[in-house]
Amino acid sequence: MNFPVISECAAREALRSLPRLDMDEYVAFLSESMSHADPAKVAKQKALEERITVPFRIRDR
Repeated sequence: MNFPVISECAAREALRSLPRLDMDEYVAFLSESMSHADPAKVAKQKALEERITVPFRIRDR
């Protein structure tokens, strides 16, 4: 899988331009997002996640 490569300069600029949320705003954002979730898709995703037996791990080279 090929992931996009972002230059250091572009990464720094992205950090400066991203919106910042305090905890209350973040909770409100999550609550609003979850209120629009499709219950069938949520149940399917939860079932898939519960089948994971080995957590994702990045291998050391």
